[in-house]
Amino acid sequence: MSREKKSHHTSPGPAACKWLLDAMPLDSLYEAIRGLGREAGELLPGFSLSHRALGRRSVRALLARALGKHPRLAGRVFMAHNTPWEHWVKALEMLEEDYLLACWRDLVRSCGICVAVAMALDTRESMQKRGLRMLAMDSRWWKGQTPTVSLQPDWTNLIELLTAHQAVEQAKDEPLPDTSGRMHELEQKCGQLRETIERWKRKGSEAEAQVASEREEQREALRQLRHQLRDREAETDHLRDQFEQRLSHQVAALRDQLLCAPPELPATTDPAGRTLAERAAEALARQNALDERHGTRPQLQVELEELEKQEKRLRHCFEASLILVPGLRETAAQVGQRLREIRETLGDIDTDTEVPDLAAALFCRLKNAHLATDPTAELASLRDTLGLEVVRDVLGPRVHSRLLKVERTRSQLVAERVLDETAPTTMPAPEEREVWNVAERLACYPTGTVWLFIDGYNAIRRVHALNQLEQEQGMAAARDHLCALCRRHAHQLCHLEIVFDGIDTVAGAESCAAVQVVYAGSTGESQSADDYLERRLRIARGDAATMWLVTDDFGLRNRVAATCDAFVPPVLLHRFLTA
Repeated sequence: MSREKKSHHTSPGPAACKWLLDAMPLDSLYEAIRGLGREAGELLPGFSLSHRALGRRSVRALLARALGKHPRLAGRVFMAHNTPWEHWVKALEMLEEDYLLACWRDLVRSCGICVAVAMALDTRESMQKRGLRMLAMDSRWWKGQTPTVSLQPDWTNLIELLTAHQAVEQAKDEPLPDTSGRMHELEQKCGQLRETIERWKRKGSEAEAQVASEREEQREALRQLRHQLRDREAETDHLRDQFEQRLSHQVAALRDQLLCAPPELPATTDPAGRTLAERAAEALARQNALDERHGTRPQLQVELEELEKQEKRLRHCFEASLILVPGLRETAAQVGQRLREIRETLGDIDTDTEVPDLAAALFCRLKNAHLATDPTAELASLRDTLGLEVVRDVLGPRVHSRLLKVERTRSQLVAERVLDETAPTTMPAPEEREVWNVAERLACYPTGTVWLFIDGYNAIRRVHALNQLEQEQGMAAARDHLCALCRRHAHQLCHLEIVFDGIDTVAGAESCAAVQVVYAGSTGESQSADDYLERRLRIARGDAATMWLVTDDFGLRNRVAATCDAFVPPVLLHRFLTA
């Protein structure tokens, strides 16, 4: 396609027309308009064609409007010499179409309008359409706001070459200026450019070092992840071994249970070469050892009768005597505990007494229900049997109620055994220094093993409810309320001690309902609660397995960090006490 054909389709927009006229040198614009001949007078009515006239704003406005409507004028303007886009037209003709289609956007965004005009004058239809479309748009690029993007090195070199060539072409017609005066300025600019290059080199080196450091950190993180993965695999193998060991123990216990062997005896085996008599003799010897350890039914019945007589006499002493011997109540409690153990062992029904055969059979079934293949199903069947109206009439109310009680006891024992066998292993207590959930953390320790010390006034000031109570009703009311909350949960702790500064009308240390209230000023040993707590924790370290301190005073925390196991924020303790 020739340039004459292209110029016929070129229709730039108003903004593009204004830019084209402003970008063209006056000589080039003058030659382009003069080449129109008579049509030049029609384009500029009332004006004579001259360089001075072309420099006026009104003449430029007339030419800008005519440029969008006069195809021949547009063609002359586009084909003028010494224009900024002339060298870009030649450069685009040397590039392949596929390459331009891939990067023409970056080129236009970097170099702006000159490239768009060159694309409109290109002989390839794909480039020409894109250039004409950009010339027709009222783009912000025509107003001198050309965005810059980073280009490839080859494009950068091409832009510098074209810019330099354009400057050389423009300088051909101009006289050479006296450059001796600018030599010093150019040397300074060269020095600045060298400094800029060195600065960018340093930045590049720093960026490379940073990338290398980040890469090394990522490698280290990957190595740590691999170590953690190996640790998790080892932990999984350990848990699998524990599970297999527990499973083997449970299978052995189930086998012994099915063979009616008590837990004290080892697993029943039949070694080769032993006769039945030898095995029976060994079994009888083991049974005799168990009888000597746990006793027999006649022995327990004799002990039961003797303890029942002693219990009656002790009860008579409690009812008739005015003054009791020290330790009599403890002895009576021990006798009652032993009676309950014997009765649980023998059962609630004595099979030697005169009871119907049905009652004896049901009692035997209930007592040996845990030896069945499915103890739960066996007990459910016996429960349904006891619920029959005929069975209630035959047994009578008294025997029937006693059998129901035995059934409930056996059901509870079977349920506890199932829970014990399926219960998960106890997790070790966490070792974190900060307690964020008091209830969950206490569940990790056996009941009654934690010693809790509270910085009283610090807790009152830090808890909003206690602080508001102190402002409304006084410090005494806030202290009493805190002590009352602590007494409710003191049974979950081994020792609970609340320490206040100063003195009070009561003694220096007061113990009530497992809660010890201490006023440091009244003890005569410490001037403040912090000093008392530091000395008290150091002394209690030998007796307490686990010690917690409730305070938000980080100075006190640092002083007792070596002796205290964990710290509890007062707000979280108050949330636990009021839950």
